[in-house]
Amino acid sequence: MKRILLLFIFLACTFTMAFSETAKVEIPDAVIQKNTDGNLELLVKYNGEISGLQLEMNYNPSQITLGQPVMSKKNQEFQVSSKTQDGKYISLVFSLSGKKLDFSSGYVFTIPLKPHTGFEGKVNIEITKLILSDPSGRGINFDKKIGEIKIADAIPKEFYVSPNFPNPFNPTTVIKYQIPKATDVSAVIYNLKGEEVRNLVQEFKNPGYYQIKWDGKNSKGQLVASGEYLFTLKTVENSHTAKMTFLK
Repeated sequence: MKRILLLFIFLACTFTMAFSETAKVEIPDAVIQKNTDGNLELLVKYNGEISGLQLEMNYNPSQITLGQPVMSKKNQEFQVSSKTQDGKYISLVFSLSGKKLDFSSGYVFTIPLKPHTGFEGKVNIEITKLILSDPSGRGINFDKKIGEIKIADAIPKEFYVSPNFPNPFNPTTVIKYQIPKATDVSAVIYNLKGEEVRNLVQEFKNPGYYQIKWDGKNSKGQLVASGEYLFTLKTVENSHTAKMTFLK
């Protein structure tokens, strides 16, 4: 009887964990060239199944116009609808045949964004409501994040990583970089033995200008020892490595 009770408790905990896992939903940073159409991407990271979602956002209609979402290649069979009115944007994604969203490529859909003629600067936009559901109709817990969306006079013409500043540093340093086209980006700190100390960035980025801040802590949240470290930033086509010195 005791064994059966323990088994029941174990199964109940496993069932609860299966439905309490949190999905990560993000619209990442984007830099869109002035007077040129661009896209916002909705990225999803989740180990479970998602069969539908509803996204609502507020934006400034004097800055931009948002269009109908375009599903990723692996999600073409999903139905999608959208509505914009008075600075409110609502999109709904669902399947009439019980399909599950495929987010192995990172993004689920893109939202066309058209800057208004002459507008330049930061776009005022925020996620006000998000609903995710699994195949049985249950809601899914999630964390949502929207990056900084900018309309700039021009996008970078080449890949470049600036030296970190300050250097030496204690406890924080900043690395600025630019990418000329959309790509996967990874930014990792290593010690001089080649051992990974901290993974700072591992995500898809649109073309633009970015910066990374390192607070001198390792992946466990502990301050590293004084000394030299290697910072490596990689895209699909480029790689850059530089030394930095941390002083306590």
